[in-house]
This record gives sequence, structure tokens and C-alpha cells, in this order.
Amino acid sequence: MSKKIIILTAFLTILLLISCTNNTTTNHPIDVTYLINMHEFGHTTKQIEIMTEVTTPIEAVNSFARPAPNPFWARASFDYLNFEEAVLGAATHIVVARYAGSRPFGDEHTEFEFVVIDEIFGETTERIFIFVQHMHANVFGHTHDVEYRPGDLSFEAGVDYLLPLIHTNSVHSLIERDGDRFIFIQQIVIDLDNPTNSMMYNESLDDHINGIDLDEEIVAEEIIAFVEELAEEIEIEERREIIIIDSDDIEEILVGSPRVWVVEVAEPISLQREQQRPPIWVSYDLYYVNVMELLKGEIVGTEQRIVFPTDSVLSGEQHIVAVVEIPDSGFHDLTSLYALFSMDQLEEIREILANSQ
Repeated sequence: MSKKIIILTAFLTILLLISCTNNTTTNHPIDVTYLINMHEFGHTTKQIEIMTEVTTPIEAVNSFARPAPNPFWARASFDYLNFEEAVLGAATHIVVARYAGSRPFGDEHTEFEFVVIDEIFGETTERIFIFVQHMHANVFGHTHDVEYRPGDLSFEAGVDYLLPLIHTNSVHSLIERDGDRFIFIQQIVIDLDNPTNSMMYNESLDDHINGIDLDEEIVAEEIIAFVEELAEEIEIEERREIIIIDSDDIEEILVGSPRVWVVEVAEPISLQREQQRPPIWVSYDLYYVNVMELLKGEIVGTEQRIVFPTDSVLSGEQHIVAVVEIPDSGFHDLTSLYALFSMDQLEEIREILANSQ
């Protein structure tokens, strides 16, 4: 398998938010990838709760894209950001893409498919897939209070859209697609064919953007030039990034990983099989570990927390792991699906690391 390193920005921090508890004793997880949008990058989540009453089904673009009604729609509230703040703080990619279609994904999600026409920031596959969780969201700020439904989006076939996005590929993903996976940033959608139709928070984007007026006179080239200038600020801004190594080659994994440890698995924090409604996007277990030996990289404290593939480890076992820190979370994640090694490989790993220095 060839090596491909995919750079993400602060993705798996949200794995910590596995579930939210309402006033009953039942736990219901908010979707991992949607929480990226509202919790990370300075979007301080004020409240996340589960609606236990049955609500009116959320309208979708096409009848085939609307999820079935669910009595547990999630509700979230978070701080307001304007267009520039949201893009600078969250975008891992910005593309011009043509809408290709949409389809339901599970009971509460819609998957949108686009063909990438141009890459303004970041590299992507030709076809990309953008996932949306249908839920209720409230945004609060000094000048704006907004209530909207993230699933309420409409696109037209053949129309080109400028889309700031967050990359959500993961070593723990359950989704198999021939293309990169993303989520929207605060539902920002710029219609390049008719810019006055552009949206953010499901409202007119013109109400939330400061650097340009989206009036009837503006043309697509002006918008693209404005966003390109904004993207230059992203490139020079210091970012803490997560590395995913798409390889099963032990040498590529060890050389590409910032930290390699010998660990003893301690008690679990959360297990996938114990969740009443596990996430549909990813599958993982969270464990405390004790670092027995540091083979590569530095460490602060021997007790650490790691995101493991589901059912891959048990308490009391010893393993070798190649990991990367999940920014601002206190967790580490494997750099590859194949970055969990047995103790029988210790001498081989020592030799590879010694030769790579």
C-alpha cells in the first residue's frame, strides 16, 4: 500500500464528546463530525442537549435526502463567528465544486457529493463527500442571535459553489468512499452563479461577511479573489495538526509518527460496545495507558489517554503504539490503523527507529 499523509486540523478532539445525557438516564451521542464545527476552533459550545420530544421532520433538498424522523434530535448552542472568523479558525480546505447529488446517511444525516473544480486552499480528491447532521443549533453573540437547522441546505445541479470545509478523514472511520470526507463550516455555502443566494447559518451570507458586499453587481471572480486573500492568512497562521498515515508499512508508520511508546493498557474510559447509540461515522475505544518506555518523541507524565480501534486492546495488555497528540484534548490517537504493534515486534521497531535517525 502506498503512503499518503493526510493533514487534518484538530479533528479527533471531538472524540471526547462521545455522548450527551438528558434529564433521563439514557445517553445519546451527538455526531462526532458535526461537533467539530461547533466546538473546535474557538466555537465555544455553551450547551448540548438532546430533545426528547418528537419534532417536525427537517426539510431536505430532495425527498430522497431527508432522514426519517427521530425523537432524539440534538440541540446545541455556541458562540457567534462571522465569515472571516469562521474560515480563518476552522477551514482545512476551500474548494470551488459542482453539486453532483445528495442521499440520506443513517437516520439523522445527509451526504452531499460534489466534483471539485478548483482548489483554493488544501488538496482534495476529485470527488468529495460532505456530511451534515440534522439537528437544531443556536448561535449567540453581541450583535447576532441565530437559530437554524444545519441540515437545511439546497443545491442545484450544474451550479458551482465555493465551499470552506473541515476535513474529517479518520483512521477510525466507518465510511468507505472513493473521495475525501468533509463537513461544512457554519453552513457556509457561496453560490458563484448567483452570489446573493449565498448562505451562512442558513441566512444570507451578506449579513455575516465584513470584507465584501454580496450585492447583485458582484461577480464570481471578485469573491474568489477575496477568499484567496483570506486563505493566504490561513497558510501563515500557526496550526496544530494531526497526521494520518495511509499505509500498513511498519517503517513508514514509525518514521512518519512523532511519538512511539511501549504502553500498558489501563482501565477503559469509554467503549464503543457499551454505548446505547454509538456514532455512525467512527468506531473507537478510549483507554488510559501507562507509558512503560519512550521509543520516540517526548512525553509529559506516564499516564496518557489513547483512542484505539474498537476491541483492539484489553486492560492489562502491553503494546507498542505510534501516536500523535490530539490538540487541546489530553488524548493521543494512532497515526495509522496499523500503528498498534505487538511486543514481539519490539526489537524490529528499535532497529527501524535507530536506522531512521
